[in-house]
Amino acid sequence: MMAKEKTLEKSSKVKLHTRYKNAAGKVVPGTTTIIGSNLGWNKYILMNWIKKMMREGKDPDKIRDAAADVGTLAHALIEEHITETAPHLDVVPVERDLFSPAHMKLATNAFEAFLDWAKVWKIDFVSEEVLSEEKLVSEWYQYGGTIDFVAPMMGELTMIDFKSANGLYLDHQIQLAAYKNLEEEVNNRALPTHLLQLGKDEPTFHHHPFPDLSKEWEVFKRLREIHAFHLELKRG
Repeated sequence: MMAKEKTLEKSSKVKLHTRYKNAAGKVVPGTTTIIGSNLGWNKYILMNWIKKMMREGKDPDKIRDAAADVGTLAHALIEEHITETAPHLDVVPVERDLFSPAHMKLATNAFEAFLDWAKVWKIDFVSEEVLSEEKLVSEWYQYGGTIDFVAPMMGELTMIDFKSANGLYLDHQIQLAAYKNLEEEVNNRALPTHLLQLGKDEPTFHHHPFPDLSKEWEVFKRLREIHAFHLELKRG
């Protein structure tokens, strides 16, 4: 059987900010916007890190932006591989020449860690159930989110989120809870939810299953309410 011809629909240096719209066409906030704008649990950690960088004569903004670029590139390399491998998905290529060699090296480490993880956890890339960068909107709670990867893992359809951060934070778990709800509400399925932490300095990975995100979901619902109140207060 002749393989399905794939089309190169898009290519990007960076992941652009996604605008989510509900069924009525109204823009709704994204999951990361809701969490990032209203949680603040890591504020003091961030402030201490900024002070440390400044004491060392480093520009914290440049370091932060470089880390974000590496994370974005790592995600892009993974998405390219997924869409190249899954017969039913259109290929999303990476313009490698737009990135610095230093960033490419770090992102490649994360990508190689992803490939190692996929072998260990027996990811079925050719299944018709595979989804990459799945964008969903909750009509009930009025928010959107992009799920990194849905695929059979060890024979069971699973939702996986990728992180290239050095640490694992509660923000990540709250984000996962919001994504889990999107899958349940929009696609009517309660998928096992996992987080894959990928190393940048070395091609290593840490796999984190989250069988119960009920408390994190309660936190997110309250953050969504705070976000709405904040907008109302700003309007006066």
